[in-house]
Amino acid sequence: FLRDLKADVEGLNRSYFPNINMDALDENSKQEIISDIEYDFERGLHGIKKLPIEAKFGVFMAYRYYKQLLKKLQKTPALQIK
Repeated sequence: FLRDLKADVEGLNRSYFPNINMDALDENSKQEIISDIEYDFERGLHGIKKLPIEAKFGVFMAYRYYKQLLKKLQKTPALQIK
């Protein structure tokens, strides 16, 4: 979600993180968002494990892809994201 932050806030006037002031995004705010995303990943993995075997591989690969993207975002300064 952070990847499209600027387009969402400025172009579409929407935010997936209503408790965060996107105009003043700083490292603390970024960490709050990342913590929220990590929690969702944790819950999502439990759901993936319950999927039928036919669906599990594709969904898990998408999970891994987005988990890697999150790692990149963690390393990116908040000001650079916005």
